[in-house]
Amino acid sequence: AWFVVKGWASSTDLTVREAVEDLNAAKTSPFQMYQVEIGSSRSVSPCHVEGPDEFYVQLLDSQQPIEDLCEKIYEYYSNNSSDKVKLNVDNYVAALWEEGWFRGRIVSVARTGCEIYFVDYGNTAVVENIDIRGLTKQFKQQPMYAIRCKLDGIDPNLMEQMANIFNDLVNPEEVVFHATFIKQDKAGYLVSLYEGTVPLIQKMFQIMYSSPGAGTVSRSTRPSHESSAHHPFVSLPKKDLAQISHARDPTL
Repeated sequence: AWFVVKGWASSTDLTVREAVEDLNAAKTSPFQMYQVEIGSSRSVSPCHVEGPDEFYVQLLDSQQPIEDLCEKIYEYYSNNSSDKVKLNVDNYVAALWEEGWFRGRIVSVARTGCEIYFVDYGNTAVVENIDIRGLTKQFKQQPMYAIRCKLDGIDPNLMEQMANIFNDLVNPEEVVFHATFIKQDKAGYLVSLYEGTVPLIQKMFQIMYSSPGAGTVSRSTRPSHESSAHHPFVSLPKKDLAQISHARDPTL
């Protein structure tokens, strides 16, 4: 006879054997953060933005696999309501959010709902407990597609001033950047972003210093890298082109 492990969400209980099987599966699962080669340059699309020190991107060539995955998840969980789930912090789940089912990780637990981090998109939301299911093995065969990043080249003392400018530049839907992945730590990747061949950090400083005190600027009205005669970047002949890697103010 199998004993029953209590305390699991919904009306379904787990046997000890099932609990052990789930634990062993978690230890060997390929489900992990998406790995990008350091030094590589990839086309990316921002999927969630907190600021220049924390934003999330999807690789452009991952977007079709993400769509296919979401369709399969939606079809499966729309027809299955009995998948067992233990509502513990850091458990991986499927959660119903804005009429779709998505892969997520539990961030915090409350009596009626959990805060869920959506691992393929980078955002968080509170989801009612009745709308959370156990994430089955078939949906742990692909990595977490949201890649956490931090923009290279911003002095911490300027982070607050630059945040609004950065958010305006990267938030429009379907915008695509080229990203160079510089290094990785536990929090994610340090990256440089480019619009075409123009470093995004250069555009941000142009906006900041061409209009003193400006906090935000619309994407349609921000100055181009060729138009302002008053910004701190010098026009150089083609053979002497230089890229600014870090700036603290117009004189440094």
